[in-house]
Amino acid sequence: MWQCCGAWRKRRRAREEERPETAGPRNSTGIGGCLYEKVLGPAVLSKIWSDDVNKEVEVPAVGDSPTSIESIDVMRIMEAIPHRYPFLLIDRMVDIILGSSAVGIKNVTASEPHFQGHFPSRPVMPGVLIIEAMAQTAATLVVLTLGAAFEGKLVYFMTIDGAKFRRPVEPGDQLRIHVEKERSRANVWKFRGVARVDGVSVAEATFSAMIMG
Repeated sequence: MWQCCGAWRKRRRAREEERPETAGPRNSTGIGGCLYEKVLGPAVLSKIWSDDVNKEVEVPAVGDSPTSIESIDVMRIMEAIPHRYPFLLIDRMVDIILGSSAVGIKNVTASEPHFQGHFPSRPVMPGVLIIEAMAQTAATLVVLTLGAAFEGKLVYFMTIDGAKFRRPVEPGDQLRIHVEKERSRANVWKFRGVARVDGVSVAEATFSAMIMG
């Protein structure tokens, strides 16, 4: 048995030594894996990891533009992100501070298709869709911050950490999804999200995502 373990360790070390440098270091964001190397290509990953790990992304100068936006409607949200019904999960955004935080609003209705099977006897919004609504709120905030050149760009989840679901969300509820940027590097952004109904926390998570430039 010990000989088998030793041989396994040798093979693992050999594979790690042969791993291309362009795949990027392994770390908490999980970007250096084979999946993202295949999807994005080694050149993109190399560019992402060329910056120092603590370097903040440089937000474009806004000049006379406002640093905060009171609210935007669903039409403006659809200009910013490519999601569409039935997977567009925010109806409005308010209290937007560019480069920092925002609140997404989701009106949960019985006509949404996932309620047909989740669950017929008692409709409950799937927790993964609440996390997705957080991500869409964050993605819209990022696009509003970076400008028109990023409108409609694809966004890929990188990590989801510390997800907690505290009570069911049902038709008739209004989700207020608070997202706050923790840090950003190149085109990878990390956010903390909390979803509330009537002021009570129903779900929370920390997540990171990559917006394709």
